[in-house]
Amino acid sequence: MFFRVVPLLPLTALCLGLATYTVTAQPMRPQPPAETSEPPAADPRLDALLLRWERETARCETVAVDLVCTRKNPVFNRTEKLVGYAKFMRLSNGEYAARLELRSPEDPNRYEKYVCTGGYIYVFRPEEKLILVYTVPKQQSGQLPDDGALPFLFGMKAEVAKQRYRLRITKETEHYTYVDVLPVYPRDKADFTYARLAILNKDYPGLPKDLPKEIYWIEPTQVEVRWDITRLQRDVPGTVQRSDFVKPELPPGWQWKSEASSSAAPRPPSRPPTVIRNQGG
Repeated sequence: MFFRVVPLLPLTALCLGLATYTVTAQPMRPQPPAETSEPPAADPRLDALLLRWERETARCETVAVDLVCTRKNPVFNRTEKLVGYAKFMRLSNGEYAARLELRSPEDPNRYEKYVCTGGYIYVFRPEEKLILVYTVPKQQSGQLPDDGALPFLFGMKAEVAKQRYRLRITKETEHYTYVDVLPVYPRDKADFTYARLAILNKDYPGLPKDLPKEIYWIEPTQVEVRWDITRLQRDVPGTVQRSDFVKPELPPGWQWKSEASSSAAPRPPSRPPTVIRNQGG
């Protein structure tokens, strides 16, 4: 589906209902579990978290997020950090709009930018001075996306999440509950081999407990990606405007490049793993 090309991701989708906040205690370094064919045992604590996400997301109309994305490539022994924001809006016609901008603090010419107006997706390619334009098929534009962040934002079902992924609470500390996420279907395994959520155990000023602060995952290439959410506001007037999701202006010297549909769009290098899809790989 079309939101596979917009990495606006699980970072906000998994942070349902947060307000502005700062947390000083940092999550522990993830330790991927050994592979096993055994499904996780039933866990009332995990079930309660999933049901809360399902209930809270149904109310959400807009989300604005500040975030830090860190990518570690073990092959080249290189770590890159991008800083930016993401915005989401449920449109009155039933479509969904999204925007992501990430930029390197060290090199302003190194950035990623994506805008989804509802009917079109615009992907910036600064190294080529191109804006790729993808059309969202009419039969999909008014439907809930079947992967990416939005199912968590706008009505993720707890039972579907448990069928799609193997979820397990692995550790609890004073500040965090850690939830491992293992993909079951081949389509998901092509995105990531392991993911982990760090969920807050305490209420902070403007921040309710039981919501994720960080999402970490490992790609099939062994690249490690971490999204750290530094501020998030849901349904706060003035933080997300319809004008955030209009067709972008073409920078001087750039060109448009039209593509047939969103299904052909490339996946950006800092795209979060798929969070949820309809059943069936």
